[in-house]
Amino acid sequence: MFKLNSLKIKVLCVSPEFDDIVLDYKKYRISSKLFIERFLYNDKNKKIFVQEKDLQFIDETPDTERYKTRVIELYKRNTVNRSVFNLKYNILTGIYLLFFILHYFLLYVTHGEKSIYKYLEYRYQNIISGQFYRVFTSAFVIDDIKSLGLIVLITAVCSVLLNKSLNLLNSVITILVVSLILNLFLIIGFSVDVNIAVVSYFGALGSLFISQLSEKNDNKKFMYVSAISIVYIACMVALFRISIVLSLLAFIIGVFIQLALMKKRNLYIILASALGISILGLGLNLAGVNTKNAINNYRLGRIEKRLQNTYSDEQIFSLEKELDSKNRSALTYYELAMIKMSQSSVQDAKKVFNEGKDFDNTFAPFYYNLSLIERQGGNYNSAKEYAQKAYELNKIDKYKNLVDELSKY
Repeated sequence: MFKLNSLKIKVLCVSPEFDDIVLDYKKYRISSKLFIERFLYNDKNKKIFVQEKDLQFIDETPDTERYKTRVIELYKRNTVNRSVFNLKYNILTGIYLLFFILHYFLLYVTHGEKSIYKYLEYRYQNIISGQFYRVFTSAFVIDDIKSLGLIVLITAVCSVLLNKSLNLLNSVITILVVSLILNLFLIIGFSVDVNIAVVSYFGALGSLFISQLSEKNDNKKFMYVSAISIVYIACMVALFRISIVLSLLAFIIGVFIQLALMKKRNLYIILASALGISILGLGLNLAGVNTKNAINNYRLGRIEKRLQNTYSDEQIFSLEKELDSKNRSALTYYELAMIKMSQSSVQDAKKVFNEGKDFDNTFAPFYYNLSLIERQGGNYNSAKEYAQKAYELNKIDKYKNLVDELSKY
């Protein structure tokens, strides 16, 4: 340990040309212990202020570029261009607000019949039908004022505290990628219901966290983004009952996305991939490729195996609850109807099959099972119609055999 009693700093000012305005010598007293001496380095002054043996260590070439970048540009950034609020970053707030206002405006004008969210939000049935763009647009779908208020408030706070260190494009890309991953979790059944907008935004805070951590000599902003992240996750858990594990996963994904975006090439790769996924789905629809039936038929085998087991009341309740969610599909109706057939009554099963047919009129097993029910009840004309429809939708031997059998009546 030692105590600094005095400190003197000498600054050499090498000017491109002689300037009468610049004083040859000036002494600054910072405190009782600290002094800074600045003098203009020229032929006259160098003999006064610099010892002859030290002249060899001084570069007399004026470094105007260094002065420009380290003094003038820094001054401009810190004073001339200083603003309390990062207006550009709040374009993100504008996107959320625009969709939210349009949603409720259309609901009001059409008396609840139409909504812009109908074409943007996560819906399993629509995504597997080829509307792949929904895995990205669902990130900006906000159903309630609490979610909107939280996101708008946190964005405003970040705009003030983090200001120019914010990068709008990086945040948007992070939100889109986290939204894609959350949509995949919902599709494969890892989760039943997720507030995609709120959780995706937390991924953007993860990207801000690591970007400030990698910044040198800016501990204050790092502390700001850390505090904001803690407040945000507390609100997610307290207000929306969102799993803390899922929240932290989104945050970590945001961190890794930001690390990837440090290379400019990765930014273009992610944007091109998102655009490619969206166009691919639309292209498949235009080409007449029925992705929905292909996926449903693939998953049907797993459900048939599951139906061999006995379902608990909790499992049945979960399926009934799924019918009111955005994760419902033709398979949800089919599985529930088959359970009703074995554990309840044929009439209950028939009701669910009909509801499923109204929801998705291209799923052949609905018509096949309705044909069997009608045949059992002696309604052969209806049975023939259902059997023929099933065979038209999916030309497999099982359906053809039923058509041939009913043709005898």
